[in-house]
Amino acid sequence: MTLQKSFLTAKRVLGKPYEDLELLLQDLKNVLKKNGEDAIAEAIPWINDKEPTVDEITPKHIQLYSMIFHLVNMVEINAAVQARRSKENTSLDSVNGLWGINIKELRDAGLPDEEIMEALQEVAIEPVLTAHPTEAKRATVLEHHRELYVLLVQRENTMYTKNEIRNVDHNIEQALYRLWKTGEIYLEKPDIQDELRNILHYLVNVFPEVISILDRRLLQAVQFNDMNLEAFCASHSFPKITFGDWVGGDRDGHPLVTAEVTHDTLLKLRLNAFVVIRRKLIRLVKRTSFGLPFEHADEALQQRIQEMLSETGPNSVENFERNKGEVFRQFINLMLHKLPVESIRGHATKLLDVEGAYVHSQQLKDDLALLQTSLIQYGAKSIAYDDVTTVIRVVEAFGFHLAALDIRQNSAFHDKAIEQLLEASRAEETDFGNWSEEKRLDFINRELESARPFTTLNAKLGPEAQAVIECYRVIAKHTRKFGTNCIGSFIVSMTRSLSDLLTVYLLAREVGLTEMTEDGMVAEIPVVPLLETIEDLENGPEILQQFLSHPITRRTLAQVQEKYKWKQPVQQVMVGYSDSNKDGGILASQWSLYKAQYALSQVGDDAGVKIRFFHGKGGSISRGAGPTHYFIKALPYGAPNGDIRLTEQGETIAQKYANPANAAYNLELLAANALSKHL
Repeated sequence: MTLQKSFLTAKRVLGKPYEDLELLLQDLKNVLKKNGEDAIAEAIPWINDKEPTVDEITPKHIQLYSMIFHLVNMVEINAAVQARRSKENTSLDSVNGLWGINIKELRDAGLPDEEIMEALQEVAIEPVLTAHPTEAKRATVLEHHRELYVLLVQRENTMYTKNEIRNVDHNIEQALYRLWKTGEIYLEKPDIQDELRNILHYLVNVFPEVISILDRRLLQAVQFNDMNLEAFCASHSFPKITFGDWVGGDRDGHPLVTAEVTHDTLLKLRLNAFVVIRRKLIRLVKRTSFGLPFEHADEALQQRIQEMLSETGPNSVENFERNKGEVFRQFINLMLHKLPVESIRGHATKLLDVEGAYVHSQQLKDDLALLQTSLIQYGAKSIAYDDVTTVIRVVEAFGFHLAALDIRQNSAFHDKAIEQLLEASRAEETDFGNWSEEKRLDFINRELESARPFTTLNAKLGPEAQAVIECYRVIAKHTRKFGTNCIGSFIVSMTRSLSDLLTVYLLAREVGLTEMTEDGMVAEIPVVPLLETIEDLENGPEILQQFLSHPITRRTLAQVQEKYKWKQPVQQVMVGYSDSNKDGGILASQWSLYKAQYALSQVGDDAGVKIRFFHGKGGSISRGAGPTHYFIKALPYGAPNGDIRLTEQGETIAQKYANPANAAYNLELLAANALSKHL
């Protein structure tokens, strides 16, 4: 059977996705022929009889096939989205793993609404975006794919006339032409800036809109299950959604991730956080055009506006005067003025130190909460609970840092850095990496009783020590100015012993990332073990028990707990799915991961510490991939704690998050099943 006949059979049996694919392939064929690419047009598979021989294949054929496979993915994703919509049109609890069915099952099990709402506030999900060599799409191509997907969806609108459909078809051909001429892949290996641009595309253009979709779907599920919608909105019982980033921070095996790269990454993440927030505030200005003069506003709002005018000086008066007689808009204009960015032609382009500017995102969140209260008093309750909550949720998700940057390095690299610091300090013994664990611990614990660093500021260091210290100095400088929310944690790859973790405290001490309190030393950035091999997973519970017993760890976790007002201290532990599979195979890996997570949870319970697991998963089964809801359900008792952090590696990011509907679905699977597992 030829490819064309196989395709026709598949179209007859499976229907819509292959009808959409045929449309796109025919349009692509037309585009190629119009541009003199007849030979390539005739090589399009499934709609042509002739197939090129191996000898006839050129680089253009390879580009064609790459483009076509992306079109296949696109129509399959669209078909899956439409199938879910069709099911939910019958009943909101008809799709497995989503809010509707999960909340229904919890209520059917006898759980009161108050307990469900309280548990929702404890749910936290954090996808961590990473680069991966199998993801080669450019940010420009991602945007073209998004445009094409939207056009494909528009074509299904039954309200469109024939002429309007023809116009959509014309736009589809134009989008395909741009894709063909742009080229699907990089001509050279993507550098870190290319990878960062891809990550920023999702963080800036996709996820801010997806959070709103996800929240609306949760509210619909609450209503569907006859819960009190107003009480739910008033309790702000939404799950916590944040994002992490490894691009620009993960230096394990990545020598090109320098201190300068990390510095640049932190600044770009911060600038783009303000881009996102500014967009949301401008939209909010348009939606609060209520005629209410300043003097008629409630006292708390008047007082805060006066404070803001005083904080920002005469430069803010113009912003305030812009919408006279519309006090809510005037208030939001002042919020926009207090964002520490320079705006040129309506776009945030540069970070600035503005007089009276917000320093931390909580300050903006407090002003938004006041706006919400004032709108409720005014009588605009739906605007307060809908539009203002949308902005609050974005500020909660992205803060002023957009995504928390993890700093990952291998334990062996840290050992070399310590050896070179000892050499620079002219210590008698410097072969730290060859010492016994007992000797290493004795040395580290003695050193950590003092705030004195090994070396002076301008000391000449070896390459590993220089790389670590320069990176930590960048982090110290950035966090002193903007706070520690921008950094996720220091992750130690190949954690084999307690000393591998405590070594990071020594390195942090070198640049002032530790503080000597009355009770002893405290670290500003938490340290996280990464357990990768089966042996490491087996030894992990003992290492964690020792780590949680260490006084610096206890003090550090207590400080973080106080900062975030958590009910108990939280220690993150990362477990690796790919390396454990390479070490022992899928079955041994999965069983070792299950046992380790259960045992690590028990260690946390015994220490009074909540363990937050960070799942280092990839896009294939061998790297831990699989249906999200089944993955969460299969975790051992006590492991999720309503808190899911996991890597989304390059090639899976576009697959899961390229368009908002599919992105919302994948985040909903995470959040809804984290809730169910928690309860």
